[in-house]
Formats: sequence, structure tokens, C-alpha cells
Amino acid sequence: MSKVARDALPFQPPLVQVREEPLPWLLRLWPFGSAVLLVALVTLAAFVPIDVVVTAEGRIVTDDPPVVMKPLGSAVLDRLLVRPGDAVEPGQLLARLDARDPATDAAVLTAERVAIEAQIARIEAELDNRAVTGEGEDFALQARIQSERAATEAAQRDQLVTALAQIDGGIDAALESVPALAEAVATAREIETMHETLLARQSGTRLAVNQARLLRLDAETSSRDNMAQLLSLRQERETAAARLAAFDSDLRQSRLEELAGLRPRLAVIDRQLSQATDRARLYDLRAPQAGVVLSVAEGGPGSLMTIADPVVVIAPTSGAMHAEIGLLSRDVGLVHPGDPVRIKVDAFPWRRHGLIAGRLTDVAPSSSVPTGGGPARHAARVAFDRDVALPDGLMPGMTLTSDIATGHRTLLTYFLDPVLNGLSESLREPRS
Repeated sequence: MSKVARDALPFQPPLVQVREEPLPWLLRLWPFGSAVLLVALVTLAAFVPIDVVVTAEGRIVTDDPPVVMKPLGSAVLDRLLVRPGDAVEPGQLLARLDARDPATDAAVLTAERVAIEAQIARIEAELDNRAVTGEGEDFALQARIQSERAATEAAQRDQLVTALAQIDGGIDAALESVPALAEAVATAREIETMHETLLARQSGTRLAVNQARLLRLDAETSSRDNMAQLLSLRQERETAAARLAAFDSDLRQSRLEELAGLRPRLAVIDRQLSQATDRARLYDLRAPQAGVVLSVAEGGPGSLMTIADPVVVIAPTSGAMHAEIGLLSRDVGLVHPGDPVRIKVDAFPWRRHGLIAGRLTDVAPSSSVPTGGGPARHAARVAFDRDVALPDGLMPGMTLTSDIATGHRTLLTYFLDPVLNGLSESLREPRS
């Protein structure tokens, strides 16, 4: 088809006019403009930097380690008075455990202590020769024991005193007989001398002399027997007096020995009672310091708690706060201590309250699986910058999201990396 001259176009049909009319300059230039724009965008993307960040979740913690409240032994959880997130004050009651066993031990030890105290009071009263005084069944029992023991000891002592009195009576009688026996010996000797004189003068008989001699010998024998009896009675008196003194001494010594054995026993019971009371008191779990409850025992009241089960975990609020985050293993190699971190606390929307700036201080070399399950994570710590104003009401236990700046890369690599990774993983054939 021949080309229509420009001057003849106005006289041609409309379809021919549209077909033969030359294109506008802007329409002719759009392919070149698109190519230039594409080259400009690629060039710009090759030089425009963007931040490379690692995102990790965590929570606010304090420099002080969490306080883990556990029972001293197996116990049943009676009441749980706090929930996670509650702020607690020092001395506030957190939970109450069933303390029937420690309370029973304390009651038994208290009763035993009162009984020993009454026994000690009775012994001290006996040593001081006075009646025991005190209130209660134990003191009444000891007063009865004191009365019966006093009656028994008095009867035994009366027997010893009576025996000593009998010996003293015998000694007195022997002493009273000494002068009469001495006089009888002297008289018998004088009579014997007189009969011997008469026999020498041929006025007496030998029979009379012998009879006088027998009388003298009888008198001397009676005198010697009386002196021997007096000596024996005096020895018996010394023995009886020693027996009476030993009786009194033995009574006092036995009381002192009994008292010496009871006082250490009372000290042991006091220590055991103090421990039992402390155990019963510790079954009321109270906050040792101000903090925020991080977690409580699972199961609620009625659950059996062992010595290894934490009842309440408290994060102290007295220490400086920092962020504790969990990094995935694939991100650990990208971060380094000192990297800047921007923190977004879930309780404070960052668009309204702003971000919290900080620095990554350390990363745990080993990973651990969270309690609730999920991929293994490395614990890391983020310290807040000193000049950062923390939001009012920021408390330990609040959850957060952190962005760790690990470096920069261009916008072009941001788009090309997925493509290159896909090509590198797809354009290869595994060997069989």
C-alpha cells in the first residue's frame, strides 16, 4: 500500500487518517524513558543503604536475679494470693502452704517443753526447801510428785535419825556407868587388899582372899566391857551419822544430776521448737523485697508441692533493669556484643512512647529450648543507654520486641539475595 502524502490526509477517510498520522513525540520517547528510568532505579538501588536487623523477642528483667520461693519440704498448696504481673511489696503474703505437720511438731515440742520446765521448777524448789509454784497440769503433777517424794524421803530420814538417837542413848548410858564401874573396881581392889592383909596376919582365910579377887576381876571385866561397848557405840554413831549425811548429800546430788540432765534437754527442745516454729512460719510465703511476680505454681490450690517446685517467682524492682532476649541459632552469627538495639515494649506502643535504645552486651554460647516448646534460642542481654528516659510504669516481666542492627546493605542486594539464593539452591543436582 502506497503511503499517503501529508497534504492529502485531510481528504482521506478517518481510518486512513488515524493510520497514516505520525505518532506524537512523547509517545515515541516512552521506551527510551522507561529504559533510562530502569537504569536510574537500578543505579540508585545499588547505592542506597538499608539497615540489616535481627529481630528477637524477650522481656524486661532486673540486674538482681529472680527470687524463687520454694517450700522447705513436701506440702499442699493451700492458697495462692498473687498472679503473674502483680507488683508486690516487702513482707506481702504471696501464698500459704498447708503447715499441719510443722504445726503438730511445734505443739508436741511445746507440751514437752512445759513438762520439762515444770520438772526443773520442782527440782529447784526441792533444792531450796520450798514448795513448787506454777499453773497448769504439769506444775500440779510436779507438786504432787514433790509432796510424795518429800514424804518418802522424810520417812527414810526419820529411820536414820531414830537409829542415831538409839546409839546416842546407848553411849549416854555407857558414859553414866563409867564412874560406878570405876568405883566398883576400886572398892573390889581395896577389899582384896584387906583380905590379903588379914591372910598375912593369920587372921583371914585364903578363900576370902580368892573371893575378893574374883569380885575384883568381875568389876574390872565389867569396866572393860563397858569401855569396849562405849567405843563400839561411838563407831556405830559415826557410821550412822555418816549414813545420815550421805542420805542428805545423795538426795541433793541426785537432784543436781537430774537438773543437769534436764537443762541440756530443754535447750535441745528450745532449738527444735524454734526450728519447727520457723518451718511453720515459712509455710506462709512472703515477699522478701519489692518486685513483680513473674510466674506462679501450676495447678492452683490443692496441688502437691515438692522442695523442687517453685511456688512464686519474683523479679526484684530495686535493681537496674535491662532486656533479656532469645536469639535463634541462625541469627547468633550475625550479632556481636556492642551492636545497637532498638527495643519496642509491648505495653508501650512505640509510635506513641518511642523506642528504647540500648546495646547488646553478651550472648550465651549454648542454646536452650523454652519451657513452652519452640525452637532453641540463645539467651542474650541488652543494656539500656544511660541517657534514655524509660517509660513510666516499666516493670520487670513486660514482653518486648528488639531490633538488633547488625550492619548495612544496599537496596539492590535486598532484592537480589532471594533470587541468588533460589538459583544457588535450584541449579544443582545431588550425586547419587
